[in-house]
Amino acid sequence: WRVSQQQPVTFSIAVNDYGLELLSATEVHWPRLLNEALLSPEHLLADVAASLNAGELALRRFREIARIAGLVFAGYPG
Repeated sequence: WRVSQQQPVTFSIAVNDYGLELLSATEVHWPRLLNEALLSPEHLLADVAASLNAGELALRRFREIARIAGLVFAGYPG
């Protein structure tokens, strides 16, 4: 969330027992973005809440687009 506030970017996240992977279709200039403010505990709760809200909004938009496109069965009419 904090990186996307500095540069417009979307990440795909994968987590397993061995580590964390961030994938992005656009290039991210990490040396410029990795600083103390990025990993600071200040405003952490607000940033996590904003990130979750943005993710939920994206999911709802995708569901609506999929429903309109006929990719999601919405039930029988009436």
